Amino acid sequence: MAEWKEWNGSREQLDEMRTAKEGFILRGIEHAYEKEITFHDISGLSCVDMSNITHYLICQPVPQFEMSVVIGLRAQCV
Repeated sequence: MAEWKEWNGSREQLDEMRTAKEGFILRGIEHAYEKEITFHDISGLSCVDMSNITHYLICQPVPQFEMSVVIGLRAQCV
């Protein structure tokens, strides 16, 4: 299960975000961002003021979604 982790800007955290296959979500200081920001790769970080980031979450795959896609594909073949 995915968990929010406190952001400290370490190389390990950046590497974890860089290798996240499903993307990641950033959470900032209250009122700094209206919503949490979702990224699919680390290249989008160049437009974010990282000094306002407090936490990050590495997204996990959703098995139910993958199953529904397979079921949908099978239904189309019938």
